[in-house]
Amino acid sequence: MTSAAPQVLCIGFGALGTIYSYLLERGGAQVTAVARSNYTALTTSGIQISSAKYGEIAGWKPHRAVRESEPSSACDRDYDFVVCTFKNVPDHKSASSIIRPFLRSGSLPAIVLLQNGVDIEEEVHRSLVRCDPPVASAVLSAVAWIGANLADAGSKVVHGALERLEMGVYPAPTQSLLDDGRRKPSEQDQKALEAFAAIYAAGGGGGEAVEDIEAVRWKKVLWNAAWGGLSTLARQPVSTLLLDETLHYSVGVVRRTMLEIVYVARACGLNETRFPMAAVDNAVNITLSTSSVPGVQDPAKGGNLAPAFKPSILLDLENGRPMELEVIIGNIVRQARRHNVDTPRLDLILATLKLNQIHAIRAAKQRDGSEGEQSGDAVTTFSQLKATSRGNWPAGAPVSQNPHTYL
Repeated sequence: MTSAAPQVLCIGFGALGTIYSYLLERGGAQVTAVARSNYTALTTSGIQISSAKYGEIAGWKPHRAVRESEPSSACDRDYDFVVCTFKNVPDHKSASSIIRPFLRSGSLPAIVLLQNGVDIEEEVHRSLVRCDPPVASAVLSAVAWIGANLADAGSKVVHGALERLEMGVYPAPTQSLLDDGRRKPSEQDQKALEAFAAIYAAGGGGGEAVEDIEAVRWKKVLWNAAWGGLSTLARQPVSTLLLDETLHYSVGVVRRTMLEIVYVARACGLNETRFPMAAVDNAVNITLSTSSVPGVQDPAKGGNLAPAFKPSILLDLENGRPMELEVIIGNIVRQARRHNVDTPRLDLILATLKLNQIHAIRAAKQRDGSEGEQSGDAVTTFSQLKATSRGNWPAGAPVSQNPHTYL
């Protein structure tokens, strides 16, 4: 990293991008924001940040801003870090195809994937770090525990009291294995992580660098896939799943969905030490204890989960936007098929939402005027899925192409 102010490029300047760009600038970095719908507001009056943790910040602007549609305007300098806070929708556009146009040849920044889901790093590492010639030096993976939303047509960010970022290195596949199954990060990658974490901490961030970011991602997806998945199927705020009339039905489904995720993680090599079964109860109980629904919440913890709160995947569904369906659900189902693990509830969520996803992606491509570049290894197709029924065929057997097979 250079001795001058660290140069950070933030792609995806929504609520998440705004909060973390603000913290990185407070930590001494100069942030170039890549904005789309809120570019005008950002460059004229700035963004109003209303945060229970950081206070009221009126008219905040990053060091500079560029339009998403004009990536060449961002290529006038070398960046130390490229922070990716855009939604990861590989069945629409691969993450690497979104990042690459903003990278200047020879600059070799570290890519920070501050996004939802599991198994999202390999496509970026392969396409940007292990390519010839490489255009990035490392991939850092980060999981945000935060409640923040855009308001007033993107000119305002409303943020609650929660902000925690856990970040780690995604090691190259050639790195040696440790005793617990993790790959050992290179010294260069570890230094990049420490440098980024130091800027973030200096800005007042409340997280930490971790050794096992893969396990953290699986813990986060417990909530996103289970509570978020059921809320999206119901097309209702999470709080409605916690009402007296519904809790008896919802909590069991949520817990069993989480258990499916744990079983898949076990098959992928995450043992009890790395991903304890207690994480399921924690993910269930934290939602119950922070609910604002009378009779459910823990009075000592208050109601941090607002009654109207909807997970981002539901908001995207309601607004006809492509959802993070593949990275939150599809990647788990794909690993389940690979390891012959039954996931009937996850299968149902994926199958129910897939048609909406197809329509949303088609509409988005028409608006963009481009077909985009899909990530070939991160899209669940019919040929990749295998049945997990314990009925007429064994788990892992190929799904019949004949629909009458299922009758």
